[in-house]
Amino acid sequence: MPLTKMKLIAIIPILLLAVIGCKKSNPASDTPNNSNTNSNDPNQYDIVIYGATSSGVIAAVQAVKLGKSVVLISNYARIGGMTTNGLSNTDIGNDKIVGGLTKQFYEKIGHYYGNNNPIYRFEPKAALQVFNSYISDNKIVVLYNERLLLKNGVEKADGKIKDIILESGKKIMGEEFLDTSYEGDLMAQAGVSFTIGRESNYDYNETYDGLANPFKIDVDPYINAGDPKSGLLPRISTLNSPQRGAKSDLIMSYNFRLCLTNEAGNKATITKPADYNEQQYELLFRALKKDSSISLSAMINLPGNKFDANSSGSPFSFDYLGGNRAYVNADYTTREQIKKDHQTYDQGLLWTLQNDSRVPESVRKSYSQYGLAKDEFLDNNNWPDEMYVRETRRMIGLAVLTQSNILNKVTVNDPIGMGSYKIDSHNVEFYVTNGILYAEGEVEQNINGPYGISYKAIVPQSKDCTNLLVPVCLSATHVGFCSIRLEPQYMILGQSAAIAASLAIDNNTTVQDVDYAKLKPLLLANKQILSY
Repeated sequence: MPLTKMKLIAIIPILLLAVIGCKKSNPASDTPNNSNTNSNDPNQYDIVIYGATSSGVIAAVQAVKLGKSVVLISNYARIGGMTTNGLSNTDIGNDKIVGGLTKQFYEKIGHYYGNNNPIYRFEPKAALQVFNSYISDNKIVVLYNERLLLKNGVEKADGKIKDIILESGKKIMGEEFLDTSYEGDLMAQAGVSFTIGRESNYDYNETYDGLANPFKIDVDPYINAGDPKSGLLPRISTLNSPQRGAKSDLIMSYNFRLCLTNEAGNKATITKPADYNEQQYELLFRALKKDSSISLSAMINLPGNKFDANSSGSPFSFDYLGGNRAYVNADYTTREQIKKDHQTYDQGLLWTLQNDSRVPESVRKSYSQYGLAKDEFLDNNNWPDEMYVRETRRMIGLAVLTQSNILNKVTVNDPIGMGSYKIDSHNVEFYVTNGILYAEGEVEQNINGPYGISYKAIVPQSKDCTNLLVPVCLSATHVGFCSIRLEPQYMILGQSAAIAASLAIDNNTTVQDVDYAKLKPLLLANKQILSY
């Protein structure tokens, strides 16, 4: 029988109450739901993701696919972290362990180049296009050029983050938070336990940690060669009693991953920096005088007649040894100055290798063919927006992944993804002891196969915070981190973190109490690879 007008009016309030009381979308659903938790406040979300690295972008995509309202906070105008900022030759390890949205990303890179297979070497602009399509296709809210207040930037209650406050004054509220930044600023502000530097070999019964692999460099370290009273050249420290394996508060060196080309029509000339300091390259000049064949950089072929310029493992390379000592705990102004110093050093190194008469002619000729790619980083004079921040804070979470995990001597029972890359630490410092110059910190150690990464490694201790996950500055020793610290692993862990955060919301539980028996099927349903 047709409804009368009066009956319809009586039923409407009941229908409205039913709609309001409906449960949120099933966490395994692929149907996007961009509604905020509190529709009356546009700054409240189910999941707040701080750091638009590759990990952050993938986490945001996954959270939207699970029906959660999401905001992605980017410190820059460009998203994607190092994947879009020059780290174009992907350190992939065993690609059979790459699944889920991470594999899909590299497949989309393949499609960009007209290939149906995943591609792991690409132009920065290709990666940016794919990530930007993720944002638009999934209608993800992104706050660009926003940074967390470094003092009083996090408000907590009952062990949970209530909201975060950005430099712009915006207050962002959420049920769950992910710190997907390279620096771990949200984690630190939230009062989560962390460490900086390299443990001693004895702390976790490791063999590659602490002060590592010091090797002698047959180059005079003094400003006036042979005269200790003249002082040391720049960036050389004095270390009187080097003990291999001893604890160190220093971290891997940083650099810029430049996108270079030798194509005349697309090549921007490398100019001499305004604040160029020739003394920064004195060690290089002396080393080249002794041996003109030393390795100075790795030029890795990319599509489009381009090259990913990276450190070659030599201390005389794009890695600015000693330049990052103050970075981690510094304010933003100091970090920007450190970043500027790294740009000056890397740009100055290229200019020096191309132009300085103290560089052998054969070396100058080799480097003179390169320039910055004009069709990359158009908003920053063809220079990457982000410096390669290889290592900063590392959380001390529910579990600490160590050398034993990486070498499969100890396996985990709650994997949320896998790693497979070698233990790879770049040089940390130059130092002088007894008048002899050394470099130390480089570790390149192969491992014996893929290993699982524990859910507990991205979870803080309960006493620290109960609604935060940390998939980038995760809980690992320096040695463990040196295998996990790759863009594919950051993406894998970002996706898994978003699934876990969604599950915590749906089950009204803390991140510590997420039931792995429930989490594992969701990871597998979203095509994560948990065993090999």
